[in-house]
Amino acid sequence: MSGNGSTACCCGKTHKKSHFLRLQAYERLTLLCDRVAISNTLLRIRTPGMRVAELKGALMLSISQEFDHNTSQQLFVSETLWQIISVAKEQTLTLILKAAEGLDGQADADVLVERLFSMLEEQGAPTALHRALWLSGWKQASFFDPAIVTDW
Repeated sequence: MSGNGSTACCCGKTHKKSHFLRLQAYERLTLLCDRVAISNTLLRIRTPGMRVAELKGALMLSISQEFDHNTSQQLFVSETLWQIISVAKEQTLTLILKAAEGLDGQADADVLVERLFSMLEEQGAPTALHRALWLSGWKQASFFDPAIVTDW
């Protein structure tokens, strides 16, 4: 088995399998972007009565765990894309830290939520991870070869 998870075979099956694995990796990274978007993460982890410190910690942990769960995908995408995804994750975590900066850790978590949404609105753009995928050219036509996609 080669480093990209495909086995050598005749009739171009190796090529098809590697494209399939790459497509799966891009799919997983797209799901990662969706799952770690601050608004989606808030929907999953926020509970009534949370305090700023609790929510900040839960957001940081959840986003880090989602990223860690997908680290194997770096085997199937370009080094540049993986670096962009990594930087975007760090930017998202930094945004959370900046939003929580100066807030009373025992204050109601609504204060942090309001600040996060305000900061996101100021950015006026999709989340850092969504921008990373788009800017890296993940929709390259050569990647989506119809002969391969239809023949799985």
